[in-house]
Amino acid sequence: MDDILSGPVSQAVIVDNSYHVSSDVWEGVERGPIECKASNRSLRNLVLSDAQKEILHMVGFSVFANPAIVLQNDTRLVSALVERWRTKTNTFFMRHGEMTVTLEDVGYILGLPVVGRPVVRDGIDGNQSYFESAWFEELTPEQVKEGYTRGGVRLTWLFETYGRADRGPDPRRIAVHTQAYMFFVVGSILFPTSCRNVVHPRYIRHLRTLSHVRTWSWGSVVLSYLYRGLTTAAQ
Repeated sequence: MDDILSGPVSQAVIVDNSYHVSSDVWEGVERGPIECKASNRSLRNLVLSDAQKEILHMVGFSVFANPAIVLQNDTRLVSALVERWRTKTNTFFMRHGEMTVTLEDVGYILGLPVVGRPVVRDGIDGNQSYFESAWFEELTPEQVKEGYTRGGVRLTWLFETYGRADRGPDPRRIAVHTQAYMFFVVGSILFPTSCRNVVHPRYIRHLRTLSHVRTWSWGSVVLSYLYRGLTTAAQ
């Protein structure tokens, strides 16, 4: 059994192992599976119309045209991979060598655009005021109060307002519901946070114009976010 243990025999090469989760495995400490941050449970009850799916295909969010597909989180596999993640090289140390997730993998698996303008975390003037003024449709003061809480836009409000309502045949209503759905996906699946119940309004501007959604390099920022998440989990 000694030849399959994950820890290094010598600290001469991997000097940061004492700060790495693999040291627990090496010392026989049971950590249990890592809990993946995601707020996607309500998606199992969300049904998209054919018109919405068509929009998602058009803007490069095709994989999310089936909400059920994003509910598949193998936390035990993620936990095992984290134990072999090395933050200095952004690679997994496997018995046969090193490997990593590449931008090409993101393109193949998620189908998101991997070239284009960078999705940067630029500042906005007042989170709540920006949500109120930049949202995909005009909001009443009551909707702003219900939809926004300290830290961002409530996921529960998004689902209740745009996940169940009758969209009807109006193309504008269909577009707004689809933009709200993508906003939900961005905050709960692509860039989840420890809050789990809100989405930062900064992403509204990347989704406001449907014809421009595909011009953003979503895949590259998803990959960098994954690297950062693996690094945090590995320490």
